[in-house]
Amino acid sequence: MNTMNIARIKRLLLIMIGGMTTLMVYYIWAYNQENQGVKMKPLLPEKLASDPVVPDVVVNDVDLTEMSVERILWTLHAKEARVYSSLKETRLKAVEVQFFDEYGEKSLFLTSDRGMKDDKTGNITASGNVVVISLQKEATLKTNELIYDANQKMIRTDEQEHVIIEQGDIITSGYGLESDLSLSKPRILRDVTTSFAVQQEVKQGGDSTQE
Repeated sequence: MNTMNIARIKRLLLIMIGGMTTLMVYYIWAYNQENQGVKMKPLLPEKLASDPVVPDVVVNDVDLTEMSVERILWTLHAKEARVYSSLKETRLKAVEVQFFDEYGEKSLFLTSDRGMKDDKTGNITASGNVVVISLQKEATLKTNELIYDANQKMIRTDEQEHVIIEQGDIITSGYGLESDLSLSKPRILRDVTTSFAVQQEVKQGGDSTQE
């Protein structure tokens, strides 16, 4: 009789633990939606080899929005987000970020293979095939890792990071970058070189002739 009661109690405890875990995941998801402008569908967390710890929440096709008072600072879309509450960070895959200037106009559009949002500072680190397009200056920045500094409202790289800026026929490259959010005043820190893109004229109909 005692054995049967103990078995029932164990089953009841397992059910209660499972229910509490589900509720915790739901409340974390609801909190992010309400306080960080998150739109996402929660999945059952599963630790990967690259995970520092087991993520609290894993979501696909996540949308984030950062606002200051009533002004949008940026919007972000990622194919996948893994939230780590203990580390105060969110790791992202297949990232697209739209930045806005102080007038609410679109300024930069960024894409990268991966990203990491620091929930303590608000900084976003994009890595892997980073491409930044200035919608105001018609310039394109290419690098492997780039940081959005939330406090300074600027973008920057490590001084060892190679960067390339293409604007029209002018190509400027070097190491290390600091820039505003429109790429109107980019500053490459060292080993700066400037070249001009070679445009090849293609003529149809066989051999070309010069006059």
